[in-house]
Amino acid sequence: MPNSEWLQLAKKKQEAFQFDEYGMCDYLEVNHSEISIYYDCILLSLEGKIMMEVFGRQFKFFKYTMMQTFKQFSISGALRVYITG
Repeated sequence: MPNSEWLQLAKKKQEAFQFDEYGMCDYLEVNHSEISIYYDCILLSLEGKIMMEVFGRQFKFFKYTMMQTFKQFSISGALRVYITG
């Protein structure tokens, strides 16, 4: 579907596909300078926070598995797997 449609779908706050209000800024250090990057983040899955805290390494594995699976799409490099909220 066109971008405009899936962005509107994410705004409806469905359980497993919604905007994440906590994931909108990261900082990169380049040549001893800090750069702020602002973006919109969409949650593809929403699990129980307390139960998921013990799975940190599993998050990395999942991220790199998904990036490898979808390597033909450049946006796959932007995938983040994390605990929010």
